[in-house]
Amino acid sequence: MRTVAVRGTPVSVRAVRGDRARYPTLDTQGLNGEATDMRDSDKALDDDEAAAVIKFVSRQLKLWRQSAGLTQPEFGAAIGYGEELVSSVERGKRIPRPEYLDAADEALGAGGKISAMKKDVEEARYPKKVRDLKNLEEEAVELCAYNNTIIQGLLQTEEYIRASAAIHRGRA
Repeated sequence: MRTVAVRGTPVSVRAVRGDRARYPTLDTQGLNGEATDMRDSDKALDDDEAAAVIKFVSRQLKLWRQSAGLTQPEFGAAIGYGEELVSSVERGKRIPRPEYLDAADEALGAGGKISAMKKDVEEARYPKKVRDLKNLEEEAVELCAYNNTIIQGLLQTEEYIRASAAIHRGRA
C-alpha cells in the first residue's frame, strides 16, 4: 500500500499485479543482466519531452494552416475557435484539446494526420507528477481517501446532506 498526496489530501493506493503478469521484452536482459519488464521500458515523458511534443504539434499546426493558405482569423472561423486561441496554440502557449485537433484536421484536409497527434498531446498535457498519479490509479484495485471534515457518501444522513447542500449554496 502506497500513500500519495493529492491536493494536500493523503490517498492510499493498493495495487495488485496478480492479473497483470509481467511479460519480458524481446530483449529480456537489462544493462545489469536483470530481467526487464515491458511496462518499465515504456517510460512516461518527462516534462522536457512533453514540452518538446507540444512545441512540435504547435509547429505542425502552423505549417498545415500556412500550406492551406489560411490566416489565423480565417482558420479560427473555419474550426469554430477565436484568433487568440489559434495564435496561442501555434506559439505553444496553449495546449490544443482533442476537439481542436479534430476540427483542424477536417478544416485543413489533413486526412487524419493531425488527429493522430491527439494521443501524444494527451500524454504531454499534464505535469509528470499528475501523469504518474494517473498511471498509479490505473493499476490500483482500491483507492482510500481520508478527510476529517466531511462524512463520506453512504454514511451521510438526509439531514446532513441537506445542511451540506445549503452551505454550498450559501444559505447557512
